[in-house]
Amino acid sequence: MNPVSGSLSGAAKSLALDSAALLQKACRAGRQGSVLLIKHPALPWPELSCIERNQRSFGLAVHLEQGKSAERYSGLQSRSDELPFLESSFKQVALWHVIATGQEAELAEACRVLAPDGELLLLGLNSAGLRARRYQQAKNLPRLKRQALSRRLSELGMEVTGVLGTGLLGAGLFGLADRVFQQNGFGALLLPVVDLLVIRAQAVNPASASQVRLERFRAEVAPTA
Repeated sequence: MNPVSGSLSGAAKSLALDSAALLQKACRAGRQGSVLLIKHPALPWPELSCIERNQRSFGLAVHLEQGKSAERYSGLQSRSDELPFLESSFKQVALWHVIATGQEAELAEACRVLAPDGELLLLGLNSAGLRARRYQQAKNLPRLKRQALSRRLSELGMEVTGVLGTGLLGAGLFGLADRVFQQNGFGALLLPVVDLLVIRAQAVNPASASQVRLERFRAEVAPTA
């Protein structure tokens, strides 16, 4: 199966294919529960086993474009910054080229609907990478600002548990928690040659995460017409 649906050409297709491959690599095999994907409208839908609704390991798969759009399969009209789902609705939430600094409303909503023991995956262009700075197809896409994003995740009761990157050196899990990655200085050494990043995050304290989110975010958002 082609990991990217839709017709693209040249460098834009290469970016979409590389992004899809990196997201597939970042998804942990065997996780049980529902999955939510929100993608940038300029990119096609990634066709990946880890986010597809026909996988028996998931109770529900919801795919939305950033902004106001119809859900990919059901036609449900909703906004990506006002999700029509209750807290703890999804075991896995993937934001595909949607987040830059973390101030985007989609991140707070993703944390709200993520189950306390769920997994958040943030995929985007590395702001320090060559692809983000030089490639035309990357001009209008968000660029991940890791330090600002780490601070925002902390404010939302989340912690970074891993970073996956691909670029001139190929794809590979750095295999370290984000704090170790920074302490060892690998960020300054490797980030210029890493074009794409996936940041994996989970709730700091799963037992109290639901209560914190109930206090910070809307309890429920009605679908838009």
